[in-house]
Amino acid sequence: MKNEGNEYKFSKVALVWKESLRMPGIYGYKLPKNGDCKKLMKFCRVWRRIFKYINLNPYKRSDLRVLEVGCGGGKYLVQFALNNWKTVGIDCSQEVLARARNYIKEVSNACQFNLDIELLYGDFMSFNFSEKFDLVFHSGVIEHYIDQNERMFFLRKMFELTKPNGYIVSIAPVIKEANKINNTVYDYLPYINYTPELMNQEFKNLSGREIRILPHNLFFWFFLKRNFISGLINKPLYYILQLVPPEMFPFDFAYRNAGVLIGITKK
Repeated sequence: MKNEGNEYKFSKVALVWKESLRMPGIYGYKLPKNGDCKKLMKFCRVWRRIFKYINLNPYKRSDLRVLEVGCGGGKYLVQFALNNWKTVGIDCSQEVLARARNYIKEVSNACQFNLDIELLYGDFMSFNFSEKFDLVFHSGVIEHYIDQNERMFFLRKMFELTKPNGYIVSIAPVIKEANKINNTVYDYLPYINYTPELMNQEFKNLSGREIRILPHNLFFWFFLKRNFISGLINKPLYYILQLVPPEMFPFDFAYRNAGVLIGITKK
């Protein structure tokens, strides 16, 4: 898939992204020490929750195609590819894509599995795609588009690239200054703090169907190590709290204590 006609044309946001992602180690992933392929194949918590709400069987479906916008080091793409999805990821950082290629190669070698992953270099906002997808998603990207018109352009493009009855998924962090992790892209890039109302309204503007807004990763701030002692106490407490289904809590309480918001809509 080539970006014909608009090669390497970047928006202001993408240019800042490119610069911030030059930092060593950002979005660089490594195999588990034992190279456990079954563990790598298992979708992480956020996706296991999302798949409860979308009518796509995630396992062993070679006919499904997924696009990740801002794919970073390829963590999510590998999970999909190991379950036989045809996967495409786009990112504006050559450095991060190089880390993704290394990770994909390590996983392929360890699992003896030819991963069907295509990595694209460019700005999603101007990239020309030649195909449609069953699922289009991003994780931690759209909140950096401060301008509402840019955000709606971003979402409409995701929607246009989705097949009829396919889904778009938006995963946006709930960022509170007291809980913000230092030395991340949020130190270099402006961002908006998504609310359920804003996410829901933007999906309504797309004329999306079956809109769902899900607070996720509740009590994540227990996981943030303030010091050695609090780390010993808070980390196990965080994992215990994750055993409680988020739906058990009132929605407003869940949002106030969430680490991310998940938005899902069907085309």
